[in-house]
Amino acid sequence: MTEIIVTTVVVAVLGVPFILLWWKIADQWADEEHKRFGRTKAPEGPAPRVVRGFDSPASADPAAPASSPVAEPMEDRRAP
Repeated sequence: MTEIIVTTVVVAVLGVPFILLWWKIADQWADEEHKRFGRTKAPEGPAPRVVRGFDSPASADPAAPASSPVAEPMEDRRAP
């Protein structure tokens, strides 16, 4: 039980500063990249159109009534 507590404390004490340092270095790198290449701009023109497959409910005839298939009773395959 003591090993678990010690390991948890060591990971927390070493892990949190490591993550914060990692984020700081990554932010500096990202800022340098933005200075080199500039920030990305929003795409111009209309938004892309999503085409769904033929078997999706959105591609069905909107005038047709929505119906669900009738479930047939299952065959009893248990051993007698």
